[in-house]
Amino acid sequence: MNIALTSWWRSLKAKWARHKRTCLNPLPLGGHPGYGEAAMVKVDKDLVIEPTMGGDILIVDDKLPNLRALSIMLSQHGYHVRGAPNGPTAMMIVQTRPPDLILLDINMPGMNGYEVCRQLKASPTTADVPIIFISALDALDDKVTAFAAGGVDYITKPFQIEEVLARVETHLSLHFLKKRLVTQNSQLQKEIAEREEAENALQQMNETLEEQVNQRSLELIQKNNELLAEIRQRQQKEKELLESEERFRNTFEQAAVGISHTAPNGRILRINQRFCDILGYSPDEMINLHYQEFTYPEDLAKDVTLAQQVLAGEINTYSLEKRYFRKNGDLIWVNLTVSTVRGEDGRAKYFIAVIEDISERKQMEDAMRRAQKLESLGVLAGGIAHDFNNLLTAIMAETSLALLKARPDSPARPNIQQIMRVAERSAQLTHQLLAYSGKGHFEKKPLNLNTLIEDNFSLLEATLPKSVVLHAELAPELPAIEADAGQIQQVVMNLIINAAEAYEGQGGSVNVQTTVCTLSEKTMIASTTLAPGGYILFTVADTGKGMEEEIITRIFDPFFTTKSAGRGLGLAAVQGIIHDHQGEIAVFSAPGQGTTFQVYFPVVEQKHVVEQELSLRAFSGTGHILVIEDESIIRAALIDILQMAGFSTVEAENGRVALEKFQNHLHEVDMVILDMTMPVLSGDKTLKALREKKADLPILILSGLGEVEIASEFWQMAQVSFLPKPFHVEQLIQMIHQILPADAPRASK
Repeated sequence: MNIALTSWWRSLKAKWARHKRTCLNPLPLGGHPGYGEAAMVKVDKDLVIEPTMGGDILIVDDKLPNLRALSIMLSQHGYHVRGAPNGPTAMMIVQTRPPDLILLDINMPGMNGYEVCRQLKASPTTADVPIIFISALDALDDKVTAFAAGGVDYITKPFQIEEVLARVETHLSLHFLKKRLVTQNSQLQKEIAEREEAENALQQMNETLEEQVNQRSLELIQKNNELLAEIRQRQQKEKELLESEERFRNTFEQAAVGISHTAPNGRILRINQRFCDILGYSPDEMINLHYQEFTYPEDLAKDVTLAQQVLAGEINTYSLEKRYFRKNGDLIWVNLTVSTVRGEDGRAKYFIAVIEDISERKQMEDAMRRAQKLESLGVLAGGIAHDFNNLLTAIMAETSLALLKARPDSPARPNIQQIMRVAERSAQLTHQLLAYSGKGHFEKKPLNLNTLIEDNFSLLEATLPKSVVLHAELAPELPAIEADAGQIQQVVMNLIINAAEAYEGQGGSVNVQTTVCTLSEKTMIASTTLAPGGYILFTVADTGKGMEEEIITRIFDPFFTTKSAGRGLGLAAVQGIIHDHQGEIAVFSAPGQGTTFQVYFPVVEQKHVVEQELSLRAFSGTGHILVIEDESIIRAALIDILQMAGFSTVEAENGRVALEKFQNHLHEVDMVILDMTMPVLSGDKTLKALREKKADLPILILSGLGEVEIASEFWQMAQVSFLPKPFHVEQLIQMIHQILPADAPRASK
């Protein structure tokens, strides 16, 4: 037996030595003329290591120039390249010898790239070949289809050579790594089998030796001293065994994670207290319970499959995140790790399952995903608001021109004024969109809360279910508050919608009320930071199901919601807006008694301003102005307004044309009106170029995105002003007069 073990050990050492020795031999990557050079690879009799550079690449593209260009580029970087002008040809090529990677075009006659990819992935010989789509299609749907077909990457034409090389190298490295891992795993399994064989041999030797010892012990049993020594030894082992069992029992019972022993048939044999606490059962209730009885149905199939693989010996352990039902029906997330204990015959005796409650982490992950989705919606809202602001600028400008040109007694004048009012309301909507996207600027000014509610009453009614009726009781002659109209509208809508949802589809009414109140030291509401003084009290009340005290204390927490589809941001945002306006919000509710929200806004003194009729008398000025605006309708309206106001103008549809015209009129232009979002040459680059030509040139920036989108460096420049779109004509002329006072010298003179 010793001789056989020694021979086996020498054999194992020799194999390990061969595994560590490698030699470098040239391995050609292909004989196609003009395609690459030979690559260097490490070759070993037991383990083949693929090269980190080089590889066999198949390019499928019906455009021969594209095919030729990619072939030359990849060949020059050490790759062996084969080409196919269409899908059927590619399928024939891969059957002869599968490549290491495929670059696949999408739009091809006969068989498009998606179908080629699906067929390749369906074939066992090419299923593992990485496929990179390379196409001029850049729509999200095209990319989703490509990845669904089995592509590992997507490169959009036109592309940078470095990008293609980097992605090709990355996916080839991953492909070769996977092949190496398969080979190494096979070698490792072989060595494990040999080691197990050796261990079995050692175990047999130990059994033989134990028999010899037992025989010797029987012969010496009469020796009293040896017998006593053997007894003492056994007693010591029993003591150690008892201590070991006690340590295991304490570890099992006091563990911070849930642990259970489960029979191969799925019944629980033993369970610790933490496992019971997580699921809300007692230990007696859990014993003999089948784990499928508290597993969420959609998570059961994967768990069963992995457990069967463990029983079959295909894997030793597995981990997954899954959902369990608590005893009270609540759904929780756990991280489950399962291993098995086997008997001497190799058959599984029981599973060891370890669970950790990760529900809180999952909630945070869901909250983060929702926040990212909201951020994406904000970007979309900002883009829509920008385009809509351009349209409103043209509408308001043309409407102002119509009012200026219309006779005071013209019957069309009221209709034109109504168009202007509608445009102003639309401008408020875009203002809210920009605020939602984080690109807008908030403007606090005296605001009548009654007027805001009345103007939006129809919109508020339309947002409520038909079974819910909206009532408004507005105090007459309500004083003004200092507020941003868009933000206060958001507060009003959120509170009213929340009140309507309290009825959960049943009928009811939402009551809105405004009153004036005075808070003193004695009448201050609890837990408030308000100072004594006059306040507008805005109240929203419902008679719905109400809330418990535990929920009331958390309703303003970010991401807390009682709605299945809620985001938990509405009331948190409402509270933030109210505090930003030096106000306070209070809530009163009880189960079955409805809910009342009270919002306090400080009263401000509002000076009475008499609105003046728009007239040509206000438009008097001189100077030469360069107007740079890519929207032709806005540019034309600006030119008309400026010329009616007495200014001479020169226009440009983009930054490049503007620079040429400015150079031609360098000593005539007194100021520039500049749009920031333009093709060909952007507004910020145009501004910098203009200032390089004339450092003290006054510039008025127009933008539909808001001040936060304007680079901060421009605000540090002298004589740079900003006017957000859309705007009134009088705002534009007033700002021009501030930039070009009547007594200031003119470059045009």
